[in-house]
This record gives sequence, structure tokens and C-alpha cells, in this order.
Amino acid sequence: MEKKTFTIVAEDYQEDQQTYHTLVGKLADKVIEWTDYLLFRKINKYL
Repeated sequence: MEKKTFTIVAEDYQEDQQTYHTLVGKLADKVIEWTDYLLFRKINKYL
């Protein structure tokens, strides 16, 4: 009984971690996009 519960908790934890990494990855992509966009606009202003 104990072991089964532990396994379920561990699996849930892994799923949470994957979701978290996916969210962080998406957020990082957005930040990179925005940074590129803003840099591009700054450079364009000076050209």
C-alpha cells in the first residue's frame, strides 16, 4: 500500500515538473522573442 501511494505521488511530481518545464520554456521563448523584437526596433531607429 505504502509503495503504491509513493509511486503515484512520484509520477504526479514528474508530470508537474514536465508541465513546469514546458511553461518555463514557453515563457523563455516569449522573452527571447520580445528581446529580439525590441533590439531590432532599437537598431532600426538608428539606421
